[in-house]
Amino acid sequence: MIIDKKTGDGDLLRLIAGRSQDAFEIFYQRYAAYVYSAVLKIIGSQPDAEELVQDIFVYVWNKADLYDGTRGGGSTWLFTIARSRAIDFIRSKRSRHMQAEVHGDDSEFEETNDAAESSALTQVIQGEEHERIVRALMQLPEEQKTAIEMAFFSGLSHTEISEALKSPLGTVKTRIRQGMMKLSFLLRAEAEGKI
Repeated sequence: MIIDKKTGDGDLLRLIAGRSQDAFEIFYQRYAAYVYSAVLKIIGSQPDAEELVQDIFVYVWNKADLYDGTRGGGSTWLFTIARSRAIDFIRSKRSRHMQAEVHGDDSEFEETNDAAESSALTQVIQGEEHERIVRALMQLPEEQKTAIEMAFFSGLSHTEISEALKSPLGTVKTRIRQGMMKLSFLLRAEAEGKI
């Protein structure tokens, strides 16, 4: 197979699983800036975001064989990993912060970005609500689901999503709007016991 910048994400991930450095380089160049942007919006620290992006792509290199094309596109898989890692980072930082408060050592956390933590808290949906939303999301067409996940879970702008998916901006906005309308309908129907 000839690998170039037009090679699809699924093919690249299969090649990465086979240890193709060329495929990895193309995948990295295609998504590193978008992953950085999404992670930075969640954690709010440039140095931490840079380090986390490297960790995410090391994970991709080591675990590309876990990618399942039947469950979504390569970008969806990548941004799900990025979101999970960023949220784990926030939780870990919060846990260390709580331990430091218990032990009276608050010096490590003086530079905590309250706005970033607040933003991350609004993005972390827990418990039953999270399960309901995930169930409803899984019922959406793949294009709508991917656009919504990138916008609301990865924090990307419509323009960034358009560039990442190589789709016109208007198409991305339509997918998000229609997906949100269907998601709202599904959640309302489930709450009323109709699903």
